[in-house]
Amino acid sequence: MIKARLIKKIGISAGIILAVFIIGGFVYVYFSDTQPAASSASNKNQGAIYNPIKPPAKPTAKSLEGVAVQSFDSPVAPGGNTTLLINTLPYSTCTISVTMNRLNASDLGLKTEKADDFGVVTWTWVIPQNTPFGTYPVSVTCSYGAKSAVLDEGLVVKQ
Repeated sequence: MIKARLIKKIGISAGIILAVFIIGGFVYVYFSDTQPAASSASNKNQGAIYNPIKPPAKPTAKSLEGVAVQSFDSPVAPGGNTTLLINTLPYSTCTISVTMNRLNASDLGLKTEKADDFGVVTWTWVIPQNTPFGTYPVSVTCSYGAKSAVLDEGLVVKQ
C-alpha cells in the first residue's frame, strides 16, 4: 500500500513537471516570436544577403582594356573538355583563337563573346579525340571602343 502511494505521488509529480515544461515552452515560443529582435551588427546586415550584387559602372572611353585568366582547364586529355574563363572590361567584345590538329576555333564551336556586366567571358570546348599530345596556342583578344588587349596562353594536351 505504501508502495502504491509512492508510485502515485511520483506519477503525479512527473505529470505536473511535464505540464510546466510544456506550458513554459509554449509561452517562450509565443513571446520570442512577438518581440522585436535585439539590434546588433549581425541583424542589421542580414538584409544584405538578399540584395543582388550591383554591377560596376559602364567603362568610359578612357578606360584601359585588359584581359586576364581567371581559370583554365589545362592540361587536358584528348576527348576531354576544357574551359577558359577570362576577366576583362564589362561589355568588351572578345574573340578566341585556338589552332589544334588542323582545327581552328570555329571548328571547335568557339565564337566571339561579349563580356557580361562584371567583365567575365567563358568558353568551353571538347578536345578532339585524335589530338596529339603537345602544347597548342590559345589567344584571346578583347576590345572596348578603340582599345584592345591580347592574352596568349598554351593549352597542354596530355594523358
